[in-house]
Amino acid sequence: MSIFSRRNKAVHAVLEPEDDSDLPPRMRFPRGVFAALETDPPEAADAAYAAFARNALTPVVAEREIFHIFNGCGMSNPALESNEMFQYDFQRETTDNGRLRVIVRWLVTQQHAHEANLQTLRLFEKGGTVRRVTVLPGCCPACDKLAKKRFRLGSTPVLPVEGCRRHGGCICAWVPALD
Repeated sequence: MSIFSRRNKAVHAVLEPEDDSDLPPRMRFPRGVFAALETDPPEAADAAYAAFARNALTPVVAEREIFHIFNGCGMSNPALESNEMFQYDFQRETTDNGRLRVIVRWLVTQQHAHEANLQTLRLFEKGGTVRRVTVLPGCCPACDKLAKKRFRLGSTPVLPVEGCRRHGGCICAWVPALD
């Protein structure tokens, strides 16, 4: 086994959701952008999340597959539509395909950030040595306010930060707080 394949398996395990067989896969992360996604036909949202999950380590491939799934579908996503920077990117595009690419790119990046941050918190809890966490500063003013605070594990706000004004979406991450 090559080093590359071992590393990919280790990273992929970090992004796996908790097992909850009662829910469709995209709903295992109820605060993620895929959970808020409404499509016509409805099964397109689940197919898109399945493509995201299969290609979590290769976002460009995930974006391409999701683009093909959503091509010709009606959709809405209040979580994205309320984001100013998403609206800026979306309105800059002049074609339907360009707008769909913007939607897909934002879905993939924000869902990946959400799942990775949840998994980081789970790893901190399992390790038992981290009691408090903070957000790395430098993303945007809204995120920097959050970075000044310390949170106990189990009482952390959801990342990506709502109201983040970073072009391209929130890139905040949890790190152990040094007391």
